[in-house]
Amino acid sequence: QRNVEAGLEMIKNIKPMELQSEGAIKQFYNSTMSMAAGMLSDKQFYSSNTMSKVFNNPNLEQALSMVASVDRADEIRISLRSVANLQRTALKANLQSMENAMSGAVWDQQDQTYYITGDSGKFLNMPNSAISGEMTDKGFKIADTSTVFPEGYKEAIDTRKSLTILDRAINNLSVEGAEAETTT
Repeated sequence: QRNVEAGLEMIKNIKPMELQSEGAIKQFYNSTMSMAAGMLSDKQFYSSNTMSKVFNNPNLEQALSMVASVDRADEIRISLRSVANLQRTALKANLQSMENAMSGAVWDQQDQTYYITGDSGKFLNMPNSAISGEMTDKGFKIADTSTVFPEGYKEAIDTRKSLTILDRAINNLSVEGAEAETTT
């Protein structure tokens, strides 16, 4: 866990233009690989916020480009891609469990939201419902401003965000000859 936090801090503060010296490159390599190892050994799911700090970070991509001439850049990409693949596999299985538990929930890829269908949706559309939203032709759409959500709803949304980040990272971190690209 400490390796992951230290790696995230390093990525946040890295200045790619400083990766000119062998010492700076070595520190970047060691920190990134240590973070990847920590994430691979952790038995937890990371939030979309954490996934974004790692994989949506322009500093990391720039830093990898700066050290591309060093053989170890591919090792970093492969390690981070392994983290992304492992998290993606675990999150997909977890998401399936969450969605099975949310009665009537159907994911709409285009709208990037869940609609609650059937009797569950009709129940939520009642005037005395604690959950704010509106009935649409796709089902009950929970309002972003609602203060109450069905159990697992917010976690499922966060997991879907994480999966989008991870799919992009897996493709962006590909190393020629290492693995094929992946998409959901």
